[in-house]
Amino acid sequence: MRRNRILAALTAAMLLLGLPPSAFAAPREGEAVPQVTVQGTRVTGGKYFELGLRVKTEAFQSVGAVLSYDPDQLVPVDWTAGAAAAVGKGSWDNSTAMLTRGADGLAGKPALAYRDETAGGRAYLYLGADSLVRTDLSAETQVVTVRFAYVGETKQEDITVPGTQDASAPYTVELAEGEAARASIPGASAVLTQDADTVWQTEDENRPLEVAFRLTDGEGIATPGGGGMTGAYAVTLFDWDGTVVDAICADADASEALQTAQGKLTGKPGYAFDRWLVVTQGADGLQTAYGTFSSNDAPLAADCPDAVDPANIAARAANGYSLLLQAAYKAKTAENGFDSDLVNAGLDSNAARYYTISEPVYTRYGAADSGTGQYSLTMHAYRRNRADGADYGVTRLKRPAVVVVMRPVEGTQNIVSLIELKNADDAVFEVVPTKAIASVSYKVVDLDGVTNWPGAAAKSDPDLQKDKATFVKQGSLGYLADQAYAVWKGGEWETYVDAQLLADAGFAGKNLDGAKAALAAKTGETGRKLTNAEVTAALQGV
Repeated sequence: MRRNRILAALTAAMLLLGLPPSAFAAPREGEAVPQVTVQGTRVTGGKYFELGLRVKTEAFQSVGAVLSYDPDQLVPVDWTAGAAAAVGKGSWDNSTAMLTRGADGLAGKPALAYRDETAGGRAYLYLGADSLVRTDLSAETQVVTVRFAYVGETKQEDITVPGTQDASAPYTVELAEGEAARASIPGASAVLTQDADTVWQTEDENRPLEVAFRLTDGEGIATPGGGGMTGAYAVTLFDWDGTVVDAICADADASEALQTAQGKLTGKPGYAFDRWLVVTQGADGLQTAYGTFSSNDAPLAADCPDAVDPANIAARAANGYSLLLQAAYKAKTAENGFDSDLVNAGLDSNAARYYTISEPVYTRYGAADSGTGQYSLTMHAYRRNRADGADYGVTRLKRPAVVVVMRPVEGTQNIVSLIELKNADDAVFEVVPTKAIASVSYKVVDLDGVTNWPGAAAKSDPDLQKDKATFVKQGSLGYLADQAYAVWKGGEWETYVDAQLLADAGFAGKNLDGAKAALAAKTGETGRKLTNAEVTAALQGV
């Protein structure tokens, strides 16, 4: 098998356009600065828009880009029927994998995209490609391309990119800066590698990489005369909870590549890596063709229909060149050959298999008076429990959720609700009772095969609850901490910080201005948001 370089899904795109040369540190003597261009092609016919990375360098190993685009103007589509992709929301962990086109001898990795959940939010796109060996790209080459369709009334002349025409910011397509770039797999804005010791990167004083933009009209990659797609296989790897591990290229025999990728998987208490499963991106996230679960008591059978043979990924690659794989795990049990860190700590009781729910972080939403108010309890559900004073992993649920029961101050009918959880080792959920609620209780359940979810068996401590006196007081203290921190960061006290709030926090009759001053001073002293205990201590001195 040829030597594989398993490189992380890197980033790059149009950075520092218009800055003078003095903004960059000079490259080392004798080094030629690679040229990277983000090219947008308005495909003839007015239906599609293609984005590609073009590279010119004597020695090429890998390049990548994280771009920001306007989802109200562009939507990614596939290369055959032109069907729009349902882009995931929130973060890279929920990104959607999409097929790309690469150049001869190179591999275009699957693109990854997600959309900001806020109204009017941007969408973010990773593009990357690499070569299995150092490649001479002295002639500028488009190494990877993704295709979009125009949204609604958007026309091809509406598309704007930096450096080619003026536009009121933001442009249709531009560099993804800030947290979106930092949170991507490489955690950088722009990177091009020539070998392990030669890395060019934007915002790097040693080998700064300049990236330009170009906007053209013409034939697309997938249209007659526009070129084709060959090269190695593009593989996107996911962990058992659907988080993206990497996007790589590999030969048909990907044994070495997948073995290396296993090193990027995070530890799973109570479980060990078993197999890679072939998955597709469905309406509810990743799914296998035959419903194989990604964590099981026993190892998957050698003939599991959803498992991939690392020595022959070509047999399972979609459209002949792209593949989505998800890690599957087996329980660490004596039966499976393990003698330590056993799932459920080797205990058989149902209580030993309980998830742990953390103590709440409290705050309040909006105003409150003597009879009304909304209080937030944010908690973590951990796939952990304790035995003999030590944490251990418990059996992973197939469809974890939280059943919440609120008991009103008046009346006999409880209010029952369901919160489905992300199937991760650490899932966050929020409960919001009001002053009309006497107490709130919550438990983790498994929805797999369950129709009567209010009566489902508890998979966490079944006796967890908070009464009204607790969540009103702690929520009020948490809200005071939030407000003091916001003021320390340059904001102002909201009008909701009033005498009623102090009374609910257990400090009726305290001077309001004195309380604000004490909280502001304590927050400035610590340089962070106060704990509820610190808020209490600060107010006791007023």
